[in-house]
Amino acid sequence: RHSHCDTGSTIDQELRKPGGEYVRLHLFAVVVRAEVYCFLVEIGKQHSQVRIDTQTAHFGEEAFRLTLAQALPQMARFEWLLEKATEIGIAAFWPMLSQYSTIKSGKYNLSRWQRIVKAAVKQCGRSTLPAIAAPRRFEEILEAGQHFDRIWIAHKPVPAGAQQWSYQHASKTVKPSTGLLLIGPEGGFSEAEIELVTEHNCTFIDLGIRRLRSETAGLIAANLLLSP
Repeated sequence: RHSHCDTGSTIDQELRKPGGEYVRLHLFAVVVRAEVYCFLVEIGKQHSQVRIDTQTAHFGEEAFRLTLAQALPQMARFEWLLEKATEIGIAAFWPMLSQYSTIKSGKYNLSRWQRIVKAAVKQCGRSTLPAIAAPRRFEEILEAGQHFDRIWIAHKPVPAGAQQWSYQHASKTVKPSTGLLLIGPEGGFSEAEIELVTEHNCTFIDLGIRRLRSETAGLIAANLLLSP
């Protein structure tokens, strides 16, 4: 018989079963979550002992690692995005401060963001915690993003002569190993920022005729790129 339990304060309560039972554990070690099948050897009030049978340290992850550089919206909306984007498979978050960002200060709660992401990882069945960087200016993010295989930006209108993403083309080509997705604030990117992006040969994504909230655009564009 298999039982499911998780790490943290609930582990002893959930493990309080007859000795010798075969159980599945999900254990966190820094940023990696391992799935472990093991036999219960001893159950105690403060500590429990198990004998590991098999373990898997990489599950529920995309081969294509997409980093989301998101212009910071209001904190509640950004925290919603952290949860949902983690669930669909984002590998890392780079909070961004662009020219038209509504939030321009460095006030943020990184530990709270990490807790939100960790809870989402446990809920959706992933094995790796997405990294969350400190907020940086648009220009710094674009410069740091040059090591990615591809860079996409969600923006309309698409500048003349710029590369444009399409599902038909993407479905016929091999996905890169890594990618960076740039999502601006609800006011969009400035002309100067778009000029800088075109100089770096980024691919543009047109999300349609309606004006979306920044966090909605981030989730939709990320899902398009992560889709098989």
